[in-house]
Amino acid sequence: WNHNVSPSFVAQEYKPICELGHAWRLLSGATAHFDIWHVGLNMAALYNLSVDLEGGDGKNTTLYSSPEYLGINLSLVALVGAVWLLLQRNLLSPEKRGPTVGYSGVLFALSVISTLHQPTGVQTCPIPFLEQACFSNMKLAGVVPFSWSPLIQLVVAQVLLPRVSWTGHLAGVIVGYAYMWGMIP
Repeated sequence: WNHNVSPSFVAQEYKPICELGHAWRLLSGATAHFDIWHVGLNMAALYNLSVDLEGGDGKNTTLYSSPEYLGINLSLVALVGAVWLLLQRNLLSPEKRGPTVGYSGVLFALSVISTLHQPTGVQTCPIPFLEQACFSNMKLAGVVPFSWSPLIQLVVAQVLLPRVSWTGHLAGVIVGYAYMWGMIP
C-alpha cells in the first residue's frame, strides 16, 4: 500500500509459481499483506505465539532459542508454501485458485506447535471469549500429541473471515501437526 503495488505482483499464486517458476512468491506472499490491519493482526498473533515458544514471559521454560525460532519460522514459510501448492493443485479447480498474501499460514503452524507443546490434559481455548469451547491436549494411541483447538481455530477463522485463505491456513495446520509428530526434522 505504500507504493501502490498490486498484491497480484507479489502474492502466492499457483499459476505464476508452478508454470512461470516464480518460487520467490512463496516468500513475498508470506510477508506481504493487504493493509495495516492485516499486518497488525498477524503481528499480534506472532508476538503471542513467540512468547509461548521462545520464552521471555518470565514463567515459561524457553522451548527454542532466538536463532532456532528464526530458523523454524523461515522453514515454516517454505513448508507451508509447499503444502499450500499441493492443496491448491489437489483441492481446487483452476478457476478457484486465487492469490493469497499474509503470514497466517505460518501462524497456524506455530499455533499447532505451541498447543501441542503443552502437557497432556492442559486445556487450550481456541476462542478466547468462549471458555466452554476449550479442549484438552491428548495423546492418540497413547503416543501422538493431538488437540482439537487448532482445527477449531481454522473453522472459526473461515466462518468469521470468509475471504481468508482456507488452503493457506489448512497448510499451516498440516505442517504444524507434521512437525510435532516428528514427520519434519
